[in-house]
Amino acid sequence: MAAMVNGTEWTKRTMVGLTILWVVSAVSAVPVALFSMFMFDAPGSDGNPVNIAFAVSLWSFPVLAAASPLASWGARVAGAAKVSKLLMAAPVLSIVAVIVSWAALELLCGGSFSCHSRW
Repeated sequence: MAAMVNGTEWTKRTMVGLTILWVVSAVSAVPVALFSMFMFDAPGSDGNPVNIAFAVSLWSFPVLAAASPLASWGARVAGAAKVSKLLMAAPVLSIVAVIVSWAALELLCGGSFSCHSRW
């Protein structure tokens, strides 16, 4: 019977796996989010929009990774399968935001949290 998995079971198994992945990721990302406040220790770093975007993207990941499975399972119970899949993918947006803001920090500021040469 295990070999004959229909689409519903596969989706359920996938959702269970992603739920475990996102919850573990959320728990492990909390220390990173907490320590990211130290990015604002450098003089002038609190006015750098790239630094602010990077910090917000770091702070948003644990929240999205924890809330996404809850919302996704809720949508699945309500019968909205497509919405459920989209909600389960929401933390990926935060990951993309972290990568883009980190790249912007490197390219525009040379990795410095307190650059103001372009603003």
